[in-house]
Amino acid sequence: MDRPVTYRVWVPISNQQAEEWLANAYGAIDQGGFWTPFDNCQDFVSNSTAGKSGSPTRDAIIGGVVLLGSLKLAAGFLSNQRRT
Repeated sequence: MDRPVTYRVWVPISNQQAEEWLANAYGAIDQGGFWTPFDNCQDFVSNSTAGKSGSPTRDAIIGGVVLLGSLKLAAGFLSNQRRT
């Protein structure tokens, strides 16, 4: 069964805000800023609309990996203590 897809859509509340977002986007393109392998389209949109890069999807994935890695390390540490 297919479930509905959720999208996050940002709509400017005024023409002034739309012009500001466009100016930020064109400015970022004109600057030719350096993109790391971790940057994605969400970073570009966040930078254009909020003035700073950010990717909620990437942050959630990295947070999950860090959490699972920490739990695995803790489990390994505890199991090694029980053996001695």
